[in-house]
Amino acid sequence: MGSWHSKLSKLIQWAIIFLCVFFLMFASYYFLVYTNKEEKVSSEKQAEITKGTEEQNEITVHKGTIESIMDNAIIISGMKYLYTSTVQAVLNTKNEEALKHAEIQFNVKDDNTIIQINRLQLQASGKPSSDKTDNIVMSGSSEAFSGDLIVQADYITIKDIKIDGNLTITEENSHQVMCDNVLVNGQTIIAGKGQAVLNNVQLNHLSSETNTAVDGESSVGTLTVNKEAAVIVGEEASVQLYVPAVNNTTLSLYGEVETLKADTVFLMTGSGRIKELILQKDSSLTSDFSGKITNLLLPDDEKPEVYIKDYDKLAGSIDKVNGKLVENHPSVSDTYERNNTKTPKAPEHFSIKIPDITIPKTP
Repeated sequence: MGSWHSKLSKLIQWAIIFLCVFFLMFASYYFLVYTNKEEKVSSEKQAEITKGTEEQNEITVHKGTIESIMDNAIIISGMKYLYTSTVQAVLNTKNEEALKHAEIQFNVKDDNTIIQINRLQLQASGKPSSDKTDNIVMSGSSEAFSGDLIVQADYITIKDIKIDGNLTITEENSHQVMCDNVLVNGQTIIAGKGQAVLNNVQLNHLSSETNTAVDGESSVGTLTVNKEAAVIVGEEASVQLYVPAVNNTTLSLYGEVETLKADTVFLMTGSGRIKELILQKDSSLTSDFSGKITNLLLPDDEKPEVYIKDYDKLAGSIDKVNGKLVENHPSVSDTYERNNTKTPKAPEHFSIKIPDITIPKTP
């Protein structure tokens, strides 16, 4: 009898242990399932919140024509937009005249706030005047203009602005565009039949098809001359010229340039100083240029006569060829001083007066 009670007692103990283990396993399983479900629900809710935030801050691209500007808003193609302080550096009442009927492409947040200008095309022109006082003025601030600026206008001055994109002056410029204290990180392209006056500008690359004056403490990494044009360089300006492989190019140079590189047949006139004239293999020069060429660089140590027509007329103005002194001709410095004691006169078709343009004296 005692044996039977002992066995029953042990069986009950094992049953209790089994039930406890089963309960713990079930509790653990339930806890894990419930926790994962809560985390999934929480993640889904967070995703919905994030998605809602993204949708709320969705950025869209708009474009249109500027109709009017107020202190804190602008009307573009019948729609009213607000704008950020960065955008306000350009879109403001001070520039209202220059921005009249301008075409604009821009980024907008959901609350109709313009946060970035991608492209701005100016179309309002000023009036001719001898001192440029009747030019329409488009000015910026210390804030960089992030997009491309296209000037499809005449008698206009662009000043005090940094452009991260490209600056293009179109063929609508049949008379004059002036840039004063302008920095362009992208490309600068000048077309048209008029003239461009660049004062205190910083340009990486300038491609010009018109008469161009570079004055003040300006720096032009490369000025490409694509057609017949005059280039006037002020005393404090730093310019490097390039004549690409195009036909019928005539360069009239007045002032001093760091380098002039040519890949084509071209005619050069004017007076001034070229520190380094580089003639490539397919280029040749007909020169009516009076001034100084410090160093003439030719491919394969060719003779200058191969690349320069009537070289004898220019020989007296060349100091070195491929780094070697040219012998048996008058001192370049003496010739330069005798022939260029006056400030060079701009060609007649360059109608405006360029201030403070002088040729630096030869050291």
